Amino acid sequence: MSQEKKNRISAGLKTAARLIGIGILYLLFVKSTGRSIPCIFHFLTGYNCPGCGITRAFTALAAGDPETARQANLFLWYTSPVITGYGLYRFYKSVWKNDDAFSASEIVFLTFFLIMTVTWGIYRNIHCI
Repeated sequence: MSQEKKNRISAGLKTAARLIGIGILYLLFVKSTGRSIPCIFHFLTGYNCPGCGITRAFTALAAGDPETARQANLFLWYTSPVITGYGLYRFYKSVWKNDDAFSASEIVFLTFFLIMTVTWGIYRNIHCI
């Protein structure tokens, strides 16, 4: 394995470790203080954004309550395998293919995913009214 691949793997793993570490620290902060980062969109509009409920979902998972996590944000619950798979694909493409560019099919996929996320954000607010 080339040194460049080793460096890319190391950089990717360090980034993942940092993100996981930040997530764990945030979870500990939320559990110990009962406070979390407020959603600016919800604060300004009174509506839930597509991401509202993510903190509740992760704290519920950490407490071993998957049903509460699922209810906190259904879209995240059902799309998290896709998000994880895409993240692993990007890592593979970056390290083994030395390719950081987005292909046309990735742009179509990400555009579709963005449309689905916005649609979820609209649906969850209309459905709750």
